[in-house]
Parts: sequence; C-alpha cells; structure tokens
Amino acid sequence: MLSGVNAAVALLSGAFAAVAIASPQALVGSPVVAGPIAGFYVDMYALRALVIAAGVITASLTMRRTPLVSALVLASGGLIQLGDVAIALHFGTPGVLGASIAAALHLASAALLLLYVRRPR
Repeated sequence: MLSGVNAAVALLSGAFAAVAIASPQALVGSPVVAGPIAGFYVDMYALRALVIAAGVITASLTMRRTPLVSALVLASGGLIQLGDVAIALHFGTPGVLGASIAAALHLASAALLLLYVRRPR
C-alpha cells in the first residue's frame, strides 16, 4: 500500500508538471507574463518535476528490493516538495496543499523504510 500511495502522489505531481507546461496560469491562479524568460522557468520547473516524479515512482515500485535506495529517493523527493511549498508560501501562491501532503508522505515513507532497513532480521 505504501508504494502505491507514493507512486500515485508522484504521478499526480507529474500531471501538475504537464499542466505547468500547457497552462501555467492554471496553477498560479492569475495571468502569467508571457515571454522567453517566463517560458524558460516554467519549462525548467516542469522538466525537474517530471524527472523527480519518475524517480519517486521507480523508488516506490522497487522499495521491497532496494529499501535503502528507495528511502533516499523518497526523502529527496519529499525535501524538494518541501522547498516547493516554502517558495509557494513565500509568494502567496495557492494550491500548495497537494505539495505539502506529498512532501509529508514521501518523508514519512522514507523514515519507515529506513527503520525497516535498520531492523535486525
């Protein structure tokens, strides 16, 4: 169940990245100034988010075989999501609840996996 929930959240995060490419104003709730610099940052964010989502999905699917590596990837994804939340809160951008939930889920999952790895067998 833990792997499925993490994968689903990562898939949803990747979907938001695709929306960011197609219609950035849909995510920020206000018009986005069009131009090459704005387009660059939107594309850069989206590509980063898609790669992170792919990594978290992969980690979620392999956590039984490679729990330590999966924990590190999930922790990284969670920390990046926390950074996104902090930036969004700083700029007053709505819609950071999903990123907050994703960050908490990925970090909690990483902690559980690390406990599993450290547990004597």
